[in-house]
Amino acid sequence: MSKPTVPPRSLPTGGAAPAQKKKRPADTIADIIAELDKMQITAQWIKDEFLSARLGTKLSSQQKNPKTKKSNIFFCWLSACCEEPKSGEQSEPLSELSEETKHFAMEQSKKLHGRLADHAIFTHKQLEEVAMQAGGVALLYKILKCKGVAETISKYYDNHQALKESLAPKWKSIFLALTGELEKMDAFLMNYGLAAALIAATSMTNFGSITKADWLAYLPLALRDKACQAKAKALCGDEALSPDHLGWAPLYCQAAVDLLIATPHLDLMDTSTYPEHPIYPDLSCCIEALECAKNSKWNLECAYTIGCAGASASMLLVVLFSAWLYIALHASSANRERFEEAKLLRERFKDEFVIVHALFFIGVILGFIGVIATFSLKVGTLALSWTAWGITVFAGFLAIFLFVKCPLEVYRLNQAIDEEREFKKKELADHYKTVLEAQPKAQTAELIA
Repeated sequence: MSKPTVPPRSLPTGGAAPAQKKKRPADTIADIIAELDKMQITAQWIKDEFLSARLGTKLSSQQKNPKTKKSNIFFCWLSACCEEPKSGEQSEPLSELSEETKHFAMEQSKKLHGRLADHAIFTHKQLEEVAMQAGGVALLYKILKCKGVAETISKYYDNHQALKESLAPKWKSIFLALTGELEKMDAFLMNYGLAAALIAATSMTNFGSITKADWLAYLPLALRDKACQAKAKALCGDEALSPDHLGWAPLYCQAAVDLLIATPHLDLMDTSTYPEHPIYPDLSCCIEALECAKNSKWNLECAYTIGCAGASASMLLVVLFSAWLYIALHASSANRERFEEAKLLRERFKDEFVIVHALFFIGVILGFIGVIATFSLKVGTLALSWTAWGITVFAGFLAIFLFVKCPLEVYRLNQAIDEEREFKKKELADHYKTVLEAQPKAQTAELIA
């Protein structure tokens, strides 16, 4: 079987090894990554980077110095779950591999290098485009015929991608985290669209369930507020005290409320406008208490209007925006099977996804405000009205807590995954720099061999 060829720019001229052009050293991590993307794949690099990890010549996570453990602060004390490694407990590196194993590893890496060359995969960047597209592990296995190395390459490029994203501004990293991967964006949009449609329907139903008669019926309930009753008692005395056999206690200025509900244009300051039967006392002293009740009613009506209307509008926008985004994602000419195009598609719509998140969050808050107002209005007893208010407020805070906790748990999970993948930004950048410095020698050695 003939040895696979490499791109022409690496082929030697004559019998001597080609003179390598001296490059300016990469100073920043971005420069190192840019140089690494142009690096040609060699069998030695495959052996050192992937086969060594499979053979165990690199320290595993259990052999490295243990890091401070992280745990949920709600379930354990920091002192109980954070332990520093004791001196003398570091594991020693594994013994060097035998010559036979080294020879096998080199032969295997040459086979893997040849299979990549057979598929026209010559550079670090080209291998990344294969590994990072959807179903990359399965595709690598199909190319390399080696499941273990396919998994290791996938893990390697996951760390490589994490290093790239760590260089982005903080706001962009947050936006990308909220967006998720491209294959998850469709699920985001469908779930948001369904949930928003249900909440919008609920808010519209709440808004349509209240009539003008309900608001007039709420006035006696608002009048039972302690502040309103205190004003009525101070200004009117027992003359304005009415028995309330259907309620739990007598109510000051109940007659004034009943008169105004029956005849809204009645002038309480003019007793001649009162009905003759039954005979009512002068109720002009109840005006301030009624103003207190009207203010309470107006506050509730304002919360009801803003809550129901705002939630309906926000959720309708989420439904429409989700549909538009879904169409835009699938209407573009981007090929999702190509990593760079899929990445560009994801980054282009990250701002729109954050807007969907924000609209949904605002709609949920306003929806709970509308529910609180509806429940408080429909209850006929002041104490139970406050009970309904407390239940729905608690549910609203719980919803906000879960809305914040879920992304926080995703962030913590990503941190744990980075630890599992042994992602260390500085060490990874230094490793890349070392690989780039050794690459010309490795290419020359392979060409001579």
